[in-house]
Amino acid sequence: GKPTGLTVWNPTPTEGDELIFVPDTHYFRVMVYKASDAKPGVHSVRASTGTAEVGSESVGVESPTPLAQFGEYGEGDGQFIYLTDVVVLPHQDGTGIGRLLVSEYGGNDRISVFDVSGDIAAGTATFTFARAIGTFGSGEGVEFNRPQSMEYDADRGWLVVADACNHRIGVLTLQGELVRWIGTPAGGRGEGEFLYPYGLTLLPDGTAMICEFGNNRVQRIDLNTGTSLGVYGVPGRNAGQLSTPWAVTLLDGRLYILDSGNNRVQAIKAPGRGLFGLGAG
Repeated sequence: GKPTGLTVWNPTPTEGDELIFVPDTHYFRVMVYKASDAKPGVHSVRASTGTAEVGSESVGVESPTPLAQFGEYGEGDGQFIYLTDVVVLPHQDGTGIGRLLVSEYGGNDRISVFDVSGDIAAGTATFTFARAIGTFGSGEGVEFNRPQSMEYDADRGWLVVADACNHRIGVLTLQGELVRWIGTPAGGRGEGEFLYPYGLTLLPDGTAMICEFGNNRVQRIDLNTGTSLGVYGVPGRNAGQLSTPWAVTLLDGRLYILDSGNNRVQAIKAPGRGLFGLGAG
């Protein structure tokens, strides 16, 4: 149902397979899969036959069975409207999953906290609603208008939220207390300002890369001060230019940018490893 986010949980080597959490946006639920169940090499699916084309051959499509799923449509505790992202919080000893944070929009515009008990990989997990963080709005308190993506800063105990339609980034404690807003609901195109920040990822130095759907760029931000440390990208269709970028993530020293308006993914070197800008931004 048009999922907009994806979270991969990397357990310790003794805990087994990676888990994939999918906020299934328009089906109002979270789906959990085992990463090893993914089928590599499937390029496209024929809607009329239910088969997938791999090269010149056609093979049957097997949908992996989810290990777990939870959620339903509604505005009550533990219910969802349009989910956007999932953050996994481990137990204090670093092993196993203790809590899940789920963001949503469409009227609820909040982050729901769920306690996890049992073993997800074994299919015995239960997900119990604990509390909600934030409400719909654009005020100076903990109010959201489409919290689109989240990241957990384990070193500082911060939850970093891209509050997309309020054109700002929220830094919160895990208890839901506001540390600071960066940006304003008016939005803007200057350094330290945002226009529809849809995606974000944290760098090892504690700074954040913010992907701006409305400004066709990625901006590096000091989360302690809100200062812009660089703007990368200009609008366009050519290599090194962006059109309505939706998300950004870090992998092996590179930043991968989902350049959605150009139907492609672009990569740049991450800060600290010879960062170069996109275009002339």
